[in-house]
Amino acid sequence: VSGVILATGWKPYDARLIPELGFGTGDRIVTNVQLERLAIRNVIESGHSEGSSPIIAFAQCAGSRDRNHLPYCSAICCGTTLKQALMIRELMPESRVKIFYIDLRVQGRNEDVLTRVQADPDIELIKGKVAGARIQHPGGLVEVEAEDIMNSRKTRITVDLLVLATGMVPEQ
Repeated sequence: VSGVILATGWKPYDARLIPELGFGTGDRIVTNVQLERLAIRNVIESGHSEGSSPIIAFAQCAGSRDRNHLPYCSAICCGTTLKQALMIRELMPESRVKIFYIDLRVQGRNEDVLTRVQADPDIELIKGKVAGARIQHPGGLVEVEAEDIMNSRKTRITVDLLVLATGMVPEQ
């Protein structure tokens, strides 16, 4: 035998360990894995103001590439977020999506997905990390504080749903 592969599997990083991102304070801050299981439209529209477009934000590298949590890149979060952004836009054409990222690490077929995301005028890619998030009031919308590196400023936005793209932790 010239090599052995031990495949332990993985689980998502526990977003409760990143309290500044507000996970667990309301149903409008979810992880990328939870988003796959949700009836997205119901969550967003339950508190969405009539006549305006729902806004969904993604916080990339939630806990990843951070010496206080996971020092590594999990390598699949970017591609997953891009896919989920397109899925949201398809399910809710009136929606707008904002993706806060450190850098987008995509390869292979995900390069095509990135091209589709970049072509959608209602998906905004914002280079910068989310510093904090909080529910404005019980059951309310989410206030997100982040950096916008390309415009050299900090920004605050209010969104209907914040998705935390958490990293992967090896199963033990």
